[in-house]
Amino acid sequence: MGLQTVRVTKWVDIQAPRSEVFDLVVDLERRTQLSPLWGITKTQKPSDDYPKEGSSYKVEIPENDGSCFETIITAFLPLKKLAYKSLFENIAWVTWHFQDVPQGTRLIYTEEFLAEESNSEALRQSVYKIVNEWLTNLRRYSELREGWKKRLL
Repeated sequence: MGLQTVRVTKWVDIQAPRSEVFDLVVDLERRTQLSPLWGITKTQKPSDDYPKEGSSYKVEIPENDGSCFETIITAFLPLKKLAYKSLFENIAWVTWHFQDVPQGTRLIYTEEFLAEESNSEALRQSVYKIVNEWLTNLRRYSELREGWKKRLL
């Protein structure tokens, strides 16, 4: 059995301006807090040049004997795209795309990684479930913030 590339793509429409959604995703601490993996992983302080291309940060997995892996920003196009590769057991490439839509912003998440052929579908389903929950959390947070702003006005 060999390795195969697994790809997960999921998108969500968010009723918030693209600049706010982009800022939320680029905010490493907030994005991590909204992830379903919050508490399982711990993000360390990014390099001083974060989020520029080539900048990096480390992610620790305390439950896995404190193992740590590096994440390197591979693309940073303000209001359009944030991409990075995570150097875990198998490299994972993640891309966030941001598009204007009539109701606000479409946030598109794509992740590609290598997996053993024998369990690639189960792993893809697991990642898809996590990504779906993560995007839902980002949408709720963005729309909740928008709701509070309207109420204050």
